[in-house]
Amino acid sequence: MTSSAPLRPPPPNVPRLWSVAALVVSVAAVAMALGDFGGPFRVLAVLSFMVLVPGAALASRMAPMPPAAVVGVVVASSLAICCLWSAAALWLHLWSPNVMLAVLAVLANSVLFATPSRAQLRSRS
Repeated sequence: MTSSAPLRPPPPNVPRLWSVAALVVSVAAVAMALGDFGGPFRVLAVLSFMVLVPGAALASRMAPMPPAAVVGVVVASSLAICCLWSAAALWLHLWSPNVMLAVLAVLANSVLFATPSRAQLRSRS
């Protein structure tokens, strides 16, 4: 016989804590870039942003996958998005790294926080 226990949906790829961490990294990177804050902390904040935040936004919209795959998708897609973003800006003669960082931060975080969680989707049905 089969059990009558309901099947639980898989957990989201990007937990809410990761989304909040991405927001903190984004705010720190944009504040340091636009405020002309120099030094190693700016490099660390911007590099952390470019390696994690755009990919986390993309991974939050993908089908569930194992945690190791999520890390790979986040890092690889973040770097790809930043490279394509920079190449497009250069090609369009709109190169302004600080403004590009701010726009990318707003776009990535709006995707991260606009996406309803699976728990919210379950409560609607």
